[in-house]
Amino acid sequence: MFAPLLILSIDRVRPAAVSRVGLTALIATLVALAASGCSGEEATPTSTAASPTSEVGATAEAPSATTTAITPPRPLIPDLGVWVIDAETAEIVKLYELDDAPTRERAEPIFAPSGAVWVTDDDGAARRYLADGTVTESVSDGVVFETIDPAARAVLSDDGALHLDVDGQREAMGDAVIAPFVSPTGVAVAYLERVGEASVDLLVAVPGGEPIVLAAGVQLCACDDAPAPAWSPSGEFIAFSDFGGASDGEDDRGTYVVPVDGGESPTQVVADPRALLGWVASDDATLAIQVVSEPRLFDAASRESRPLMAPGQVARGTGRLAADGARVQIWTPDGGTALVDPASGEELDRWSERGIATLTPFGPALAVLGPELNIAPIPGCWGVWLEHPSLPEAECVLGAERALWSPDGSMLALLSDRGPFDRWLEFWTFGDAAARVLVPPTARLVEWSDDGRFLLVTWGFEMS
Repeated sequence: MFAPLLILSIDRVRPAAVSRVGLTALIATLVALAASGCSGEEATPTSTAASPTSEVGATAEAPSATTTAITPPRPLIPDLGVWVIDAETAEIVKLYELDDAPTRERAEPIFAPSGAVWVTDDDGAARRYLADGTVTESVSDGVVFETIDPAARAVLSDDGALHLDVDGQREAMGDAVIAPFVSPTGVAVAYLERVGEASVDLLVAVPGGEPIVLAAGVQLCACDDAPAPAWSPSGEFIAFSDFGGASDGEDDRGTYVVPVDGGESPTQVVADPRALLGWVASDDATLAIQVVSEPRLFDAASRESRPLMAPGQVARGTGRLAADGARVQIWTPDGGTALVDPASGEELDRWSERGIATLTPFGPALAVLGPELNIAPIPGCWGVWLEHPSLPEAECVLGAERALWSPDGSMLALLSDRGPFDRWLEFWTFGDAAARVLVPPTARLVEWSDDGRFLLVTWGFEMS
């Protein structure tokens, strides 16, 4: 019989000074460990982290201990490969076993809009899986990018040839293609086709029609962190980055937006190719951009840029789309995080810590990821620090290294160390007990399904 795990919680007090945990918290920690040991179950290490306080130099009162129930773990699944985990039930389904791959090196799992999963191995074979592990289809010659219509998809071969498959009919689109991406509406596929050593054309294609060149001679970046081209939510516009070097000698570096009907030339949003943050999910034509030290918004329909925040408020810092895709988070110069609603321009919440913010069904929440370079972001918290409206106090999950919010913010997947040979994968719902899965140390969180129920996990190899 498994005993519930006890996790110590720390008072949510802000923002600067540090206090030490008192004797009460220490005793509670020993009680929790003893209880779990008697039941034969190892407990996840509990927090003895110090809390930020509201005044510089002030000393906070000793934090009180609260408990969060954690359900018993599912058994460890030792097979290497790709797995889908039901976050509601903690059921584990094997989609792809690494022993099936010719080179035993990698697989590329991709969630399709339908919720199915495409896995492509080193041999170029792609299989389509349902969440129960059933294989519904196999494609032998490339990576598959499925649209919202399962009968329509783009197939990219290892040699760079791109085809559109619709109801079994194949149309050739290009011969030197990189990075195809399907529109949110599933009507069209955009892609980059090489025309030089470091330049590409941006094209869009629809089944039965000729490809349209939206932008010619776009210069690529010889780097790994360049912003990727992105469709607007309505599928009317594409935003992309050009790293300069036009044939006419002009400096064309910048972030651009172009309508996909091909009737207009690209519009330069800002003369910085790294300014692209992404489209705001709640608005069909609003692009979030970074202009020097200020996140701003660009309206693709009117071609006008405007401040992110309402009049009288200033947004300073490094912006990015929040985990829910509809809000913008800002890492402020003072080391904190702010969450802003771009529709109203209002600041929803602000924290003194730097983390990953989202808007959950309970309200704004923040996950501060684990320590880097032997420096804990929150003094004393060697793990993931959680601040959530449903928690009476902030919690530190010791040993946690990664956290991934579900699309609607209702759940947080946490990957934490349990020892040198395995890890806990915990699904925090914040309203109920957290489900746990025991996984090997090489496990990697890939992505959530669009509905936030299933999580793709790989382990045992490196993905491309």
